[in-house]
Amino acid sequence: MSENLAQEIRLCEEAAQKMVADAKAEASKLVAEAKAYASKSVKEAWQRLYREHRERIAKAEKEADLVAQGLLEKGRAEAEAYFESKKGSVPSVVSWVVEEVMRSHGLG
Repeated sequence: MSENLAQEIRLCEEAAQKMVADAKAEASKLVAEAKAYASKSVKEAWQRLYREHRERIAKAEKEADLVAQGLLEKGRAEAEAYFESKKGSVPSVVSWVVEEVMRSHGLG
């Protein structure tokens, strides 16, 4: 009976060792899967954030272009208005310059 008991104990120990080895293998497999999933999740998050960043930049550039167009049109209108307001004074300024030049050179 003691030989049977010893044999049974050995069989139980071997079964326990196999269970431990199987559990370690399964744990290693689960850890590897978790690392792969985490790595993939991080990569996808970076890609999503980068895409969102590019979209925000493109939107800001578009808005800045619209503002710049508005400022440009406003500046052109102001320049045109200034030119029109000063256009009438050109003949008098030209006349004054001619008189000054002629007087300084003794021609007039």
